[in-house]
Amino acid sequence: MPCAGLSTRFPNLRPKYLLTDYAGRLMIENAAKNYIGKDRITIVILKEHDDKFGARNKLIEAFGHKVDIVTLDKPTSGPADTVYQAIKKGRINLKDEILIKDCDGFFDVEPVSGNVIYVSLLSDNPDIRNAPAKSYTITNEQNIVTTVVEKQIVSNSFCVGGYQFSSAEKYVTAFEALQGKVKSEIFVSNIIDYMISNGEIFCEAKVKNFVDVGTADDWFKYNNKPTYFCDIDGTIIRSAEYNISYDPLYDNVEKLRKELARGCQIVFCTARPKKYEELTRKILNELGFKDCILIMGVNHSRRVLINDFAPSNPYPSAVAINLVRDADNLGDMI
Repeated sequence: MPCAGLSTRFPNLRPKYLLTDYAGRLMIENAAKNYIGKDRITIVILKEHDDKFGARNKLIEAFGHKVDIVTLDKPTSGPADTVYQAIKKGRINLKDEILIKDCDGFFDVEPVSGNVIYVSLLSDNPDIRNAPAKSYTITNEQNIVTTVVEKQIVSNSFCVGGYQFSSAEKYVTAFEALQGKVKSEIFVSNIIDYMISNGEIFCEAKVKNFVDVGTADDWFKYNNKPTYFCDIDGTIIRSAEYNISYDPLYDNVEKLRKELARGCQIVFCTARPKKYEELTRKILNELGFKDCILIMGVNHSRRVLINDFAPSNPYPSAVAINLVRDADNLGDMI
């Protein structure tokens, strides 16, 4: 996993692979979720990131001591060069199959062997941003890749940041053959095209659930999963005496359940005394909020939420919704 870039599309933030998501996971953890505990993971970082941000310790905390961290003294020309330098340091067996995986894209896929380019379809991703900036594959009738084109929409299949090679040695040979011949940065697609022209066969593998977090805007959109601090009486059930029977505010309940399903967190706060906790928990369970946090005994008064904001959690980081008691229109406000 090459992480030796400068993260220029994430200004005023930590290196992107060290950014934490809404659930406290590192970006790179999400990117590697299908491989943790199954495959040897090598992460290539800059020494300055380790010195300034403690990158090594953060990665070990996330992945455990089995992760192999390669440190480079200075930025490379790009991800392809980063991988090449890691291999040349002798940290990767030349005979081993390797998967180059970007840290700023998440997907699910069944494992396959050989030379593989992982792709998704534009038609399956109508909300994809900046499609012309991606690379695209062209295949023949046998699903064999004939070429990879950078930054031109030449097909429905775009690369999702996963490139697999049958051996590290073949990758190194192709990279070295291109040195001095490519005027600008050597892209992984250049290496693949070179290998195809020399008889190597690459196939496509379509991924599922692709998430692109390649820019700060993409990252903030992905993390737009708020924590809701929600009252109970008058907001999800009609205000009444505390007893086993209750009258749900169905639209409000449904809206919150949808938010919960997409990854948001709900913390229920209520002025109900502690002695009603078992009853209140039973009501929440029946409404579909089984695992939500419940805080009892909150003062029956104005509630003020105080939160900090920063480039990684932009302003406003705290908002308020005031509902008329028993109004079933929360969906109009979220």
